[in-house]
Amino acid sequence: MPPKYVPPKKIEHNSLTFYKKDALGKGAASIVFLYTTSGSKEKVVMKWVAANTQKYESFLKGLKNEAAALRDLDHPNIIKLKWCDTVVETDKGAYILLEYCEKNNLKTVVPTRESIRWRTSTNLADTPYMYIKQIASALDYMHRRGYMHRDIKLQNILIDADDNVKLCDFGYVIKESVSNKRCGTPNYISPEIVKGVDYDYRVDLWSFGVCIFTLWMGRCPFETCDVKMTYNKIKDPNVTIPRILEMPENPEYHIIDELCTNLLIRDPKKRISAKKAIALIDKFDKENLVGTLGDDVPPAAPSEASASASTTQKYDFGLSSTSDGEDAGDATDVVSDLIYPFVRVWLYKNGGHGVKSLEMVEEIVIDTRWSFKIVDIKKTSKKLRDITDEEARVAKYSKGEWMGIRVTLV
Repeated sequence: MPPKYVPPKKIEHNSLTFYKKDALGKGAASIVFLYTTSGSKEKVVMKWVAANTQKYESFLKGLKNEAAALRDLDHPNIIKLKWCDTVVETDKGAYILLEYCEKNNLKTVVPTRESIRWRTSTNLADTPYMYIKQIASALDYMHRRGYMHRDIKLQNILIDADDNVKLCDFGYVIKESVSNKRCGTPNYISPEIVKGVDYDYRVDLWSFGVCIFTLWMGRCPFETCDVKMTYNKIKDPNVTIPRILEMPENPEYHIIDELCTNLLIRDPKKRISAKKAIALIDKFDKENLVGTLGDDVPPAAPSEASASASTTQKYDFGLSSTSDGEDAGDATDVVSDLIYPFVRVWLYKNGGHGVKSLEMVEEIVIDTRWSFKIVDIKKTSKKLRDITDEEARVAKYSKGEWMGIRVTLV
């Protein structure tokens, strides 16, 4: 099969000439490119569908559908068409132009050790929590206008230069009250879509819950190495819906737990709406004065009696195997994802609330309040996969070196 047609090297819109730069991403139907004017004063994103792509007519229909929806939707957290509000068709393909978001998408942010989730800051504005209300606001607006997105996932939530999120990729969007077409992304797809039954806008709410869970935990709640297995876990009522790691001392925990619990419900009629999610967030913000955790005075450490009483508390770090005897995942990656929130709280409760990065900490003593021992902090060039299942560390990449907390499970 011949190579797919590529977009033109330059395009002109509104008396401006844009030149093709880098490819930003690729999907099953399209490729996304960055275009800039001379001197990069103006930037725009082209979503391109090649004419010699299989199912071109279907992909072109989706592109036109996306453009029509974006013309109708005007919200600060939904991506906007730029310079041209229609699909441009050429002999080699078709495209739409979209606003450029400099910080890529939430999927690329979460896994990195430099991401917002891995910082030791006690300011809630430095955590993924800051994005959740923006996503909910976009969903509420879209749902009130009769649309369902049907492919909500971290990859489809962009971040602009001002740390505002932008919901994008409206290729599956429809303005209908009910549908039964299977679409979406396996890890984020709702139970009703998996089952092939009629569904409505509440499929987006399930996917929203998956996004929140993943932002907090660093992994999707039903992720497996096999799509069919993932679908079975999503739809099977006998499979317990995962809960986020319990961490009552961290203020975000309470609202994150409440949102996930009320969104990740297999019965769509029982899921809360995006509007209700916003109300819960507003209530939490008002009660907790979001933006600070009281940097002037760190919270007092628990008494010896309370510390002793909590030493038996255990946490499931996902180190078990599945019922089929298949490995449930890379244990060291799972442990690394789950340990760090505890370390952050430990630092805060023991006077380390001003710590900006792990490099500033030389030693952490054993803390018996949890089901693991924090042993030490050291520099190491070892990779996560070189650490055994019994030992794991939380790593932060800085200035070319890995800084890690070495943790021994008990």
